[in-house]
This record gives sequence, C-alpha cells and structure tokens, in this order.
Amino acid sequence: MKLPRSLPRAVTGVFFAFALSLTSSPASSEGPYHNRDNPNVDDPEEGTYPVPYQLPKVEEITEALVRIHGYLETAAPTRVVNRKTGAEITNFTTPVADASAARSASNFSLFAYQMGVVHAGMLKATEVTGDPRFAQYTKRHLTFIGEKLPYFRAQEEKFHLERANSFTPILDPRALDDCGSMCAALIRARLSNVGPDLQPVISRWTTYIAHEQFRLPDGTLARQRPQAQSLWADDFYMSVPALAMMGKLTGDRVWFDDAVKNVVQMSARLYNAELNLYTHGWNGNNPDAPQFYWGRANGWAVLAMCDLLDVLPKDHPGYEKVLAQLRTHLRGIAQYQSGQGLWHQLLDRPDSYLETSATAMFVYGYAHAINEGWISPTTYGSIAQAGWIGVSTRITSDGKVEGTCVGTTFASESCSKTPPWTSKLSFAPTTTFPKAVPPVTANTCERRALLRRTRLGAAPPSAALQPASGVEPPINHGWARIYTDTNLGGNAEGTEGKRGRRGFLRDRKPFTRHIFDLSLLAPRRFKSRYSSLSGDT
Repeated sequence: MKLPRSLPRAVTGVFFAFALSLTSSPASSEGPYHNRDNPNVDDPEEGTYPVPYQLPKVEEITEALVRIHGYLETAAPTRVVNRKTGAEITNFTTPVADASAARSASNFSLFAYQMGVVHAGMLKATEVTGDPRFAQYTKRHLTFIGEKLPYFRAQEEKFHLERANSFTPILDPRALDDCGSMCAALIRARLSNVGPDLQPVISRWTTYIAHEQFRLPDGTLARQRPQAQSLWADDFYMSVPALAMMGKLTGDRVWFDDAVKNVVQMSARLYNAELNLYTHGWNGNNPDAPQFYWGRANGWAVLAMCDLLDVLPKDHPGYEKVLAQLRTHLRGIAQYQSGQGLWHQLLDRPDSYLETSATAMFVYGYAHAINEGWISPTTYGSIAQAGWIGVSTRITSDGKVEGTCVGTTFASESCSKTPPWTSKLSFAPTTTFPKAVPPVTANTCERRALLRRTRLGAAPPSAALQPASGVEPPINHGWARIYTDTNLGGNAEGTEGKRGRRGFLRDRKPFTRHIFDLSLLAPRRFKSRYSSLSGDT
C-alpha cells in the first residue's frame, strides 16, 4: 500500500537522513533491486533485494539536498499577507489587524519547532558541501524575522491579538515548542555569521527557557499538560540544544550544567534501562503507568544528546554521563530496525507502520556519532546505511517525504477513550506534515560527511535484507562487511587487492586504517579517534 506523501514534519527528519546516503530511486518504488556495486547483474551469489541495497554516491547525496532545498523554498514562504483575503501586504508603516506571516499549502510555520531543525540542516548542508544556497535559505528567513518583528510588535500593541499574532512565539512565548528549537538555530546562525543580529530574540527565548518555563521541584523542564506535572521526551530537543548552544555562545558553564541536568533527570524518569528506549511521556501523579516507545520521541532524544555533546566541554563532569547515555540508547534502538532499514512508529510494535521521521533522526544519530568517534563504525555503520536505504525510498522526486506520523500527544487526548498505543497506531502517516523534512535535511548532510570519511559496506540489518536467492552473504562483523574470504583477492583484512565478487571496498588500505582518511570535518584517523571506546566491536 502506498503511503501518503510528505508533510513538513516528514521533511524535517528527512533532511537529516538525506545527508546520510542517497540513492536515485524514486519514493515508494518497488523492488526487487540489484546491487549496482556488483558489475555482474546475473551473479548467482548476489541475488536481489527488496530495497536499493547499494552504496550511495556523493553526487547523489548532493543532488538530494538540492531537491529538498527546492521543496523548502516553496513550502516555507517569507512574506506578509492578509489572513482573510490572502493578498500580500507590502506597506508596513501602519499595522493591520489581519496581517499575518504567510503559510503555504504544506503548512510550514515560520516559528514552528521543526523549522529550527530545518535551519540546523541548512547550515550543516553549506558546511558540508560548500554550497551557499543552503545557508542563504536560513539567512532569508532570519532576515524576514528581523525586519518584520517591529511591525508585528506594533500590531500586538494596537490590536492585542495574543496567539493570533504570527510573531507571538517571540512576543509572548508560553511553551518550549514556541522557542527551544528555533532558539538553538538562531544561535547556530549567529556563530556562523549567517543572517542579521537577532541577539534580542535569543535573549528573550533563553530567558523563557531558563526562568519562565514550568519545572519540576528538582529543576527538570516539564509541562502542565496533560497532567499537572508531565514530562515529554520531545522536550529533550525543545530545550537541551538551546541551553547547550547558549553555553557555547556565552562561555558560561551554567548553561551546560542545566542542559546536562535535564538530560540526566529526564532520562531517570523516561528511560527504560532494560529496553534502552525512551517512553514518550511521564506523569508525576502516575509514574508507573504503562510505557509506549514512540519512534519520533526517541529521535528527539538522540538529536538533543548529539547537539549537546557537540559543544559540551570534554572536561565537564557530565560529559561522560551524556555520552554513555547516547551510546546505550543507540544500542537499544538498533535492535528494533526492520528488514527494510526503517523503524516502526512504535519501536517495539512490529504491527505498527514503518515511520520516516524517526528513522531519519536515528540515521543522523548513528552517522554523526560515527563521524565524531563516539561509537564503532564497524558495528553501527551498516545500521546507518540500511536506515538511509529505507529513508531514500520515501523521498519523492520533488523533495517531499512519505510515511511520517502527524503530531500526537502522549496522552492521546484526541482519542481519550483509546489506549495510547492504539491511538498512535491509528494515526495515519502523511506527506503534508512539516516534521520529516528537517530531520532528513540534517541526516543527508551527516550521511554525506560519513560517506566521504569512510568506506563502509552496507550489510543487511535483518534477514529481510538477505539476498533473495538465499545465498549466504559475505562474513559480517557487527553488520559491517569484513572481508576474510581469500577468494576475494584480499589479505586477512580483506581490503587489499581487487574489488572481489561480493565486496564494496575498492581501496587498497586496510579498513580500520582507511576509515577516517577522507575526513570532511575533523581529519583524524580511526585508531586515534576511537581508541577510547574499549569493549565495542
């Protein structure tokens, strides 16, 4: 059955997964697929696969980024319109009550939290590719915000529209969703010298996060819905990256302390140490309620911990705690990957559908953690590769993304008579939701960096990716191909000599020596980056 097409939420996750590894296959195309890295399409030892089982090319990944960028240029406009007539407003001398920031049919909102992920992906894309068009997208949006803020402030003073004012997330933030993700993006842009000086907006938002948002007695950022004291795993990303980036911007370690504290204390309540997964929510009045492991909620946690570790000083007393938490979480997530490379809407429920935005977030997490030397490329490289293969089948030719869950509450308030897991199973995936594009954007950038840094093979994540012919695949070590078959023309490490019938690695250097030779962002060798990760294969 063909899944509905992309929504802005889907595009968010997809921009992350995109950079991971793109194939040229159209969205929702059906197999079987041949491995294009094998020149013998009739090789009886290879067979066919249900998904595009092959290594991507840097050019393909770049082309995918351009496609997604093209979609976002039209999906997220920067202009002011009359909300009743749709007519564009160009005279900003006197505020008009019906003036509003325009939205496209895709429903991307200027300040929605998914846009913070979009901008993070755009800035990353320019960093990785050197192409300024991606950062220019963010510059256009931030320039619009800076130029129109005085107008919408005057509109509010005159008409008192409150939540009907398009700029209310700046003028009157009332939730982490209003400001956390976008605040982190604004700080990233400021540090990259992209766009105007929006320090007053950054200050307003960080003041809200640090001093005005509801917290539990121990200082954990929380919400007062659906219960009086509730934690949402979503708030990992709606708070921690902004706190961490503020620490980097100011050099004040109190911001890092708050970010680490929230990771540790949210994890204490939301994390299942037996499954190594996060439940979507926790209520103080019923902390022992059943747990439901929603994919995207776990994705937010992965992104937040990656963002924190990127800027947290290594001598901070919480650094090793956060790193250990990320590693165990990634280990847990890996065990639920489907045979198509994607993860399920509810991670431990294979009867739930395969969901794109969560997969894109996970792929970003694995690729970024490998690139930073936090986890083993041998163990996790092919998991990221398989995840990207799955995501790539969900991206349309015009840059949209299929198969993303709409926004939900962890209490399933819209289906109050139904158990939460049933509600999440019943939320149909969509193509018009703004939540998949941002993750995929960032994912794509990280995958491109990983591809340039490594020579990882793509090994099946489960039996479903085994060759259709039933032929035994090459020897796997932690799902990354390690070639020990002397028939491949290699040495004990399997990478010297010619390509071999079933191999992907063409380089003449041993795998463990070449893994980071083509580093894009931090040119260090595999051994020196990874020597501290003892015990991981």
